[in-house]
Amino acid sequence: AQGRGEEAAQGNTILGQIALRRNDMPEAERRFRAALALRPGDLTANQGLYFALQGQDRLAEAEELQRRANLMVPQGAGEARRAFQIREADS
Repeated sequence: AQGRGEEAAQGNTILGQIALRRNDMPEAERRFRAALALRPGDLTANQGLYFALQGQDRLAEAEELQRRANLMVPQGAGEARRAFQIREADS
């Protein structure tokens, strides 16, 4: 069962990353939260959740997650991602 949990966490993390790339922030959030339910300290899932929250303008939640998970997110990363999303939406 342990191995299946790891596989499920990894699968949800990968699907969350795909959802981020598609700018489907609610789906990305759902997938990263599912991964974190199985592997709470997973750095990739925590970072993905951070960006999914930022992408939904839930900045306070993203900042709280950053503090709680002790994430090292580059300064301005959320703004850069947001600018990319706007540029993609315009094209």
